[in-house]
Amino acid sequence: MATDKSRLGAGLVAHRNIYFIKDGLGGDFKLEGAPGAIFEVAYGFVGIYYTAMTYKDQQNTSFSAYAI
Repeated sequence: MATDKSRLGAGLVAHRNIYFIKDGLGGDFKLEGAPGAIFEVAYGFVGIYYTAMTYKDQQNTSFSAYAI
């Protein structure tokens, strides 16, 4: 049941200039910028955000960047 305190949201997000730094545990590498979607469900001041995004490196390997 929807109330004045509840809200739903959706939008677009983009990450750019992504560098993966391994701090000496291997070679560092750069990832391509990635567009994605963000979704929100909240009640009052408590909410959950979900971001769906996939990064790719120079060899076209995909890395999941999903986050809650």
